[in-house]
Amino acid sequence: MNLAAVLVIFWHCDWAASRALLPNTEIMPCIEITEIVKREKFGGDWNLYLEWWRANRDREYADRDRQLGHAGCNLAET
Repeated sequence: MNLAAVLVIFWHCDWAASRALLPNTEIMPCIEITEIVKREKFGGDWNLYLEWWRANRDREYADRDRQLGHAGCNLAET
């Protein structure tokens, strides 16, 4: 899976978790995706990852709120 595809799943997971819409069965896959993003995009640097996340989360969340509302989360549909 390429990084662009991983980022789509990452933001979907992050958004769903922030809205309390992430099913228990998808917590571990989302944690794994987060680790992949941190490793592949930031060389494992937590501070760089956190800076990037903070700079992008509002836009990413707003995009998903418009697209999905509170329809829930299903990684298979991402």
